[in-house]
Amino acid sequence: MAVSPIHPADRQPDPPRPDAAKQWSALSHFDALFAPTIASWPSTKSELMWLAPGTRAPLTAAKVVAWAKPGGYRLLYWAGGPTPAGYAEINPMNGMRGQWWIGHFVIDPNLRGRGLGRRFFHELVRVAFESLAAEQMLLVVFPENEAAIRCYERGGMTVEGREQKRFANTRQRHTFLRMALRRVRYQKTRQYAALRGHSPLILENARAAAELSSRFELPPKLSLRIAPGS
Repeated sequence: MAVSPIHPADRQPDPPRPDAAKQWSALSHFDALFAPTIASWPSTKSELMWLAPGTRAPLTAAKVVAWAKPGGYRLLYWAGGPTPAGYAEINPMNGMRGQWWIGHFVIDPNLRGRGLGRRFFHELVRVAFESLAAEQMLLVVFPENEAAIRCYERGGMTVEGREQKRFANTRQRHTFLRMALRRVRYQKTRQYAALRGHSPLILENARAAAELSSRFELPPKLSLRIAPGS
């Protein structure tokens, strides 16, 4: 199957209704202008290890820029406010047609707890299957990163095994969970059903996306509902 490139959006998203303003979100292509913002998100060595085990601390804007992979797509997630709420990459698996992997998936730590990670991940999955003709999406995650695993599972991914990799900067072998989502499962997953056949809108200009995003408020933090007697 031929892979269609992600075409830049030739229009801005339609303004949301007033009652949906807090749910506004958009994707844009990466701009190095926002690399310092992304580099500031991991606040500890352990957070950087979970995000980018092959990157030596400290994380800098130049190292974020260097994450680019041949043939890959780098995306920013906007959800209100003048700076991106998230960053991730969708990269082709070398020599494996139709298979793509998600890398460096991260949400601004100050914006966690608002459901943005789940929404961003859903958009990445849709980009892969609707715009890139993916047959399978893959990623690896540390088993200890339970919050990330829950987010990926809610996006339809399942654990398919474990793999180990040695990194020069840690001089150790690390164990990862390998998670995957195949097209057949994607097509049966309820949260994607209404939008199948429609590629997500991706703004070409991240600076324009920042200006547009600044017009909207961020969604509120989610409140936990505890059932009586629990």
